[in-house]
Amino acid sequence: MAPTKVPYLCGGILFSLILQARKTRIKARDKFNSGSDGLKDTDVMMELVKVVTGDSFESAQGGTFGKCTTQFKTCQDYGSTYIPFTDPSVISSYTSSIKQKDPDLLNRMSEFINRFINEMRSEWLVKSLIEVIQNDAEIDKNTLFDIALNKSVTKENLNNITDVELPVFLLSVLHFVITQRPDNTKGRATFEKWHTQSGKKSPWKFVSSVGTTNERSFVVKTTIEGANTSNTSPTDDVVEVIKSENKLKTPKARIEDKILASGKAAADAWGKVMETLADDMEKGQADQPEKPRLVINKLSENDTLFLKRFRKGAKPLFKYCIDNDPSAEATDLFLSDNITDFINSWKFEYREIEDYAFRTLVKDAMDILSEYTYYLSDQFLRLIPGRNILWFRNESWEEGEQLRKVLQPESYRLRCEIRDLYLRLYPLPEEDTKAENTTIIQQQTNVVQNGDNNINLTNNGTIDIKL
Repeated sequence: MAPTKVPYLCGGILFSLILQARKTRIKARDKFNSGSDGLKDTDVMMELVKVVTGDSFESAQGGTFGKCTTQFKTCQDYGSTYIPFTDPSVISSYTSSIKQKDPDLLNRMSEFINRFINEMRSEWLVKSLIEVIQNDAEIDKNTLFDIALNKSVTKENLNNITDVELPVFLLSVLHFVITQRPDNTKGRATFEKWHTQSGKKSPWKFVSSVGTTNERSFVVKTTIEGANTSNTSPTDDVVEVIKSENKLKTPKARIEDKILASGKAAADAWGKVMETLADDMEKGQADQPEKPRLVINKLSENDTLFLKRFRKGAKPLFKYCIDNDPSAEATDLFLSDNITDFINSWKFEYREIEDYAFRTLVKDAMDILSEYTYYLSDQFLRLIPGRNILWFRNESWEEGEQLRKVLQPESYRLRCEIRDLYLRLYPLPEEDTKAENTTIIQQQTNVVQNGDNNINLTNNGTIDIKL
């Protein structure tokens, strides 16, 4: 068979170009506890898989997925199950979404660009892709590529364009790769020409001049009007959080500041909890969507084994999240990593679960825990050196606003959802007719509502209120 000519556009080559256009990596010493900056190759790949499939997994840090990502990038393999771009059902679904101009698909790509692509390198990315497409001898000159929501051009006319909507263009190129280039290994010669390696096991370094010879300017739109791209800020009230370091203070002043900050957090938390409890009592549970109930004795043998394994991993995480309030007390430094490992252990296996209620429970748990890790990040918590704990940020006015308006309400909401997950995972027989509801309170305070009448409020003691 004749060797593949260079360049050859395939999944690995597209991924390599995306990596070169990503935002600047943060050095490990600039991240608390040398944590991830969220821009690793595996982070980018997992989100690219999410764009195509719609399946949401916050991160991927397992060794197997890392190996698959490297093989994909270096044009050695497609990654089989972990990178399902050759799965016929995935290809069919993605093609259908492209043809229908599915807004959800467009939003996912817009979010991908917003998270990973450096806006200053977006024009280079467009120029590089156009150069590869035009110089790829195996792409027919009449092959169409979308450059805007309502505009497509042929390969030979790509050099005449002046405006590009990057989300649409990337979706189109990705669709071409998935449908027309199933053999990722045919791009290996292109990859080796574009990269150098100082040793057999050393990292590959990108050295290609692709995208730099075209002197024409393109207007590249990284967002599209009407696309509901997500904002990186959790609420409209906090547009930007300015992280400030502690000014030099006496030990006494620092202790007093911490006491005042913690006291304010406790007061705010308690007030919000009581308002929420009052609202819940007034409205009842009528507005809560009904979740399918797990009936353990109806599970198949395989699902029963899955349930045993899921409970073993989920129970300690659920209990810790329910009992510990990150907006008012110390948080385990390794909680986020433990959650991520747990999610990664189920991100593919949950599809093998037969029972709908159990499968829904696992998927809900993955989504909720994944969202919860955002509020455990350096954005909201800071490392206490030498103690392996994280503490909520409250050292400036801006951080105080973030604590009050974002971390407290959002972490409370998610802890309530985790509580509900725990109750669904461990159903009581009597819940066939009446569900027991446990409401979480900030500051390690629990309110338990049994039926409609009795409320037990526990906070270093027990108060029984009979209504």
